[in-house]
Amino acid sequence: MNEEERTLPYRFRVFEYDETVWLYDANERMHPCTAVPHYDAVPLYDTGQGDGMTQREPGMFLAKNVDRYTSVAVELHDEEVAPDVPRPAAWDAAREEANANHYL
Repeated sequence: MNEEERTLPYRFRVFEYDETVWLYDANERMHPCTAVPHYDAVPLYDTGQGDGMTQREPGMFLAKNVDRYTSVAVELHDEEVAPDVPRPAAWDAAREEANANHYL
């Protein structure tokens, strides 16, 4: 993300794609060298439908594609997702919550 001051709270969600559950911030769309918006997403865990051997790397997904998938909100306290929370701290809190509760 660029270094602009964030004005919206984080809105973390998870979705399943290719036998992996991914975490993303629905309020943070990226435009990597294109006008087409993307979400930055990180893999959390295998859904158990595959062999569990595939290592996933963080990546960008077209926002229009992610918006079509069923996604579930990651429940966090307001103080954990406020706009002034540093990005690494917010993502760590969301990752910990999503991994602990396996929303999908």
